Parts: sequence; structure tokens; C-alpha cells
Amino acid sequence: MQPISKLVSSPCVGLCSTTYGDYVCRGCMRTSTQISAWPASDETRKRALVDSLDAIMQSVMPDYFAILDETALKHALARNAVPIDPGRSPWAWLHKLLVRQINTIRDPSEIGVQLKQEGDIFSLFQRCRETMYRLACGAAK
Repeated sequence: MQPISKLVSSPCVGLCSTTYGDYVCRGCMRTSTQISAWPASDETRKRALVDSLDAIMQSVMPDYFAILDETALKHALARNAVPIDPGRSPWAWLHKLLVRQINTIRDPSEIGVQLKQEGDIFSLFQRCRETMYRLACGAAK
């Protein structure tokens, strides 16, 4: 058995749209096949999947947001009881926080983030998620 610290945490963000018919989840960006195969997958396969999801986030999210203070982001995650996987990128942490707490964030600077485009954090995140979703759908083909 692998030590707990070596285990790859599920990328689930608690908002699964596959239950509503999407093939690619709009929450975690995994396909329904990847979601159902997760429990039986070995750690190497899980890490490869998580790395590919992080690559999508890292390629898209910086167009919409800047992480100015990683410590403030970690504090916001802890304050909102949003667990993080230290093996994932800060972009994955931000994504998870925004998915779970977008309606409670009034000032992005309080979570160590700056908006890089016009609009409010909610509309910006919606555009960002749509771009990531299209990339994830393309990768799933």
C-alpha cells in the first residue's frame, strides 16, 4: 500500500454535470469514463490525468486571472473549508475555490487574485470555464 502522501487526490470539485448528461464534467473537466474509472485506476494513471487537467487550467486561467498572493489563496481555501491537493498547481486550487465559492467572493484581492479582463469575477470565471470545457471536450475526442 502506498503512503497517504503519495496518493493522488480526486480532481472532483463536487459539481458533476455528467449526472445531467454531459460527457465531460463542467466541474472537474473529466469525461464520464474517466470519472467512473478513477477508483480502479493506479496512481500513475491518476497522476497523468490530473497533470493533463492542470495543463488545461494553466493554459487558460492566466488569460483571465493573476495569482498575486498564493498565501492569501491558501488562506481563502482554508477559510472556506475547500481542501487542496499540494501536488496540484495553484491554478487547480483557484479553480476549486471559484467553483465552490464564486458567489461569496466580492473582492478578488482578498483571495490573492487579480482579474485580467473586464467584468466581474463571476462572469470572468464563466468565460474561463467555458474555454477550459471546450479544451477538455477536444482532448476527450
